[in-house]
Amino acid sequence: QSGAIVPGVRVAATNQETRVAAESRTTDEGVYVIPYLLSGTYTVTVEANGFKRLERRGVEVRISERVNVDLQ
Repeated sequence: QSGAIVPGVRVAATNQETRVAAESRTTDEGVYVIPYLLSGTYTVTVEANGFKRLERRGVEVRISERVNVDLQ
């Protein structure tokens, strides 16, 4: 609720077509990186103990492009 940074949150990106997933965890600064994703449309999911699961669908990833997905 306060918008505070939460370290150690599990972040997963799942390709909506192939269902292949990759995941990472947030740093102490609340930052995460999931490198080397193939082009496609992804669902990004975040989960942490004591917090509601959050999902963002339709995240477009293209070759050689960095995509920022901020979730609160």
